[in-house]
Amino acid sequence: MPADFIPRPDAEFDRWFHGICLYAEAKTSGGEPEWPEVPPSAVAALFAAYGEWWARYEPTWHPHAPEEARAKGAARERAERAMRLFARVYAFADSVTGEDRAAMGIRAEHAPPADRIEISLAPSAPGEAAIGFRAEGSESCAAPPGCVGAVLAWAFLDRPPKGHGELASHASAAAAPFAISLEEGGGAKALYVAAAWQGESGMLGPLSAMLCAGAAKG
Repeated sequence: MPADFIPRPDAEFDRWFHGICLYAEAKTSGGEPEWPEVPPSAVAALFAAYGEWWARYEPTWHPHAPEEARAKGAARERAERAMRLFARVYAFADSVTGEDRAAMGIRAEHAPPADRIEISLAPSAPGEAAIGFRAEGSESCAAPPGCVGAVLAWAFLDRPPKGHGELASHASAAAAPFAISLEEGGGAKALYVAAAWQGESGMLGPLSAMLCAGAAKG
């Protein structure tokens, strides 16, 4: 099983994440960028995620309150999501070479799963939306070979989201169904959900279409 491509110790993660931001910036800048498939907005999103992580990480170098440690942990989760999304979409683009991936600590065995996932509503308890998932075209709910489960993303919104980036809540699920409390919506907002398989290296596969799973009870 390949190790997760994201380093676990905070100090190593910080150096690695900042290094990837700078590397991607160098490859996407100038009149003829080396990575034409990677838009500057994607690199800007990486820098924004790193900036948020750094703002929560640096205060924990010294004696700090428990809430600062919790804030750092939450910022790291968001930073990892941003990095996994960037890697899934761009790390294996045509113009990104094996040498580039090695410089970012991403190896061939870290390639994202090719399997597509499909999601559906499953029978659920009152006050919950249960999300079923399986490999596209499969009758089995088991994760495909090389995958450890699914990552689900969701949000309660008053209108259809403009893209998957608006699905701000995330969770991992080893098996279906995955239950989401409708009380999270805090009102009569619709629940939008999408999912992707997660490979053994932590890479995410293709995102599913979004499902409007219902509305929270007011």
